Amino acid sequence: MKVYYSNSGCAIHNIEFSRFMVKAKLVRTRYISEADVIIQSFCGISSDSFKEIPYYMTILQHLKETNPSLQIFVGGCAEGPVDLAKKYPFITGSFRRCKMIEDLGKFFQYDDSEKALPTYWNSVLIESGCARHCGFCKTGYMDMPVISTPIEDVVKAVEFTVEQHHPDIVLMAENSTEYGLDLPGKVRLLDLLKAVTKVDGVKSIYLSALCIDELVHSPDLVDYIANSPLITKIQLEIQSLIPAVRRNMRLTSSVDDVLQILHAFRNKHIDTNIMVGYPGETDSAFQKQLDLIRAHHLYYVQFNQYDNTPLVYGSTLPQVPKPASSRRLLELVDVINELKEEQFSKWLGQTMPFMFTSEKRFEMIGGKAIILPESKFQCSVGTIVNMKITGLDSIVTPFDNYQYMVLNGRIVS
Repeated sequence: MKVYYSNSGCAIHNIEFSRFMVKAKLVRTRYISEADVIIQSFCGISSDSFKEIPYYMTILQHLKETNPSLQIFVGGCAEGPVDLAKKYPFITGSFRRCKMIEDLGKFFQYDDSEKALPTYWNSVLIESGCARHCGFCKTGYMDMPVISTPIEDVVKAVEFTVEQHHPDIVLMAENSTEYGLDLPGKVRLLDLLKAVTKVDGVKSIYLSALCIDELVHSPDLVDYIANSPLITKIQLEIQSLIPAVRRNMRLTSSVDDVLQILHAFRNKHIDTNIMVGYPGETDSAFQKQLDLIRAHHLYYVQFNQYDNTPLVYGSTLPQVPKPASSRRLLELVDVINELKEEQFSKWLGQTMPFMFTSEKRFEMIGGKAIILPESKFQCSVGTIVNMKITGLDSIVTPFDNYQYMVLNGRIVS
């Protein structure tokens, strides 16, 4: 059977799908017209994602009417807030978040003797769920307990990934700093990182979903991440540099805490963000935030506009008018682009270290920029080279999730 998979949720669902395909021994197709099975994973966090569901389901219902033998499975984080099987009776079945294998087991024959932990390309799932109740996120209000993958299983998955010639490891989680809360003993993220960095063949590690509130109380973890040469990239959510907004987000760390953590990780490739338009944001406070972004040269910050997500604490607070929120977002876009231009002027003509990754590009070590090699370029993944930066190819659109600066450069050593 051929399976067509579509995901409007997060990357964690991709890992679960990859494991499902190994268990079910099915073939993936990228053409929906030739599929025997369709699997659609939905996000359940934002109100915009809920609006997408009827659109998708109309298409799926039409496909089912055209081909009655077609099997359709839908789920993900939207299963829970919405009883998808009850609301859309034409579907074959539904599955919960990170429970695809368990929930679809009654429809497919699985080989339970398969003990390997297959990964999704170079991603390894270390944890799912979150025990926090941040004011903008529905995760804490849904059935999302912390589920950590035991250290020995993570190590096996990393070894498997390296064997498949993917030495750039992405450790995926919804809140990696809560890793181990559900495991016996006092196992935590620091213990996991020490084990993973010992795996032979690992060239770099991207650590996702670090919570600043918890890092503030984990100085040993901060020190280890900051000083590990293998941990080259981290995902660290700022959310806001406005004290009143942070309180409304139910974040306990202060603005000073955020800036100190950013300083500790100054030599890492940081993915982070600022949310615009969250309750408590005023024009004067927003301008002070822009001043902080300029002063600390946070050129790598991504940004998004607050979506009034139902069933979260933020939805109970007085909302920022959309026109004001949109205007501030554009102001932030301008500031970030100015900072990127300034940063590029500092890099131009300089020689900087870059690593060749499994995405077939050079990523700056300690910076937020990439250089795309010529198509015929041959280089081993994990190779570090020094490049002299010769030009700016483009500043990626501010609404690109990755927000890299794309540079030109030549290898000097």
